[in-house]
Amino acid sequence: MMSRVCMRMVTVLSVVALVAGSALAERKERPARPKGGERSEDMKRPGGERQGPGAGRFLERMLESDVAKEIGLDEAQVKTLQDGLENLKTQEEGLREKLAAAGKTQAELMMAEGELDEAELMKAVEATGRIRTEMAKLRVQPILLVKKTLTAEQLKKVHEHMRTSRDARREKMEGRREKMDGMREKREARRKEQQEHRKQERDQEEDDEGDDSDAEAPDDL
Repeated sequence: MMSRVCMRMVTVLSVVALVAGSALAERKERPARPKGGERSEDMKRPGGERQGPGAGRFLERMLESDVAKEIGLDEAQVKTLQDGLENLKTQEEGLREKLAAAGKTQAELMMAEGELDEAELMKAVEATGRIRTEMAKLRVQPILLVKKTLTAEQLKKVHEHMRTSRDARREKMEGRREKMDGMREKREARRKEQQEHRKQERDQEEDDEGDDSDAEAPDDL
């Protein structure tokens, strides 16, 4: 009996951790970069447009005055993008709350005394799945909003701005990496120098001990 209770507790905790972790990931995740740091021209991933909160963050940066001016956005376009972004943020917050509530429901069903209601639990799992689907759909909305609002020429400027920003970040990262490599090389050189110095000290001590032994040895009779 105690074993069944313990197993159920472990399962419930696993469900809660999974749902809570997923909700946090929906909020904080960063899109993974392909090897080599390259991204395609149209901000695409396999299966469609680039997804994830990164698109929303780029939209926020695009609405900054200098970037908006560089792209050539007019006041009406800026307002459309700002209003759309605020609406998406509101929807995202609501879906995160629903996801947390769905996780709580699953946990409560599994913690209930007596027989586990598998049918109700499966309904709760399906509800969580529907919320995740809605969140996935929401994550592609920022890029769709941009494509619907900007002209073809402005979209071309967006891509150019992204390439320039990406190249600048890459150069900065490479410079930082080179600096770190240089520091590691210096540390390694100092370590080897210290090892050599200690070795020389040990050799000198052994030579001194050998000289003392020779001095103390009696003369042959």
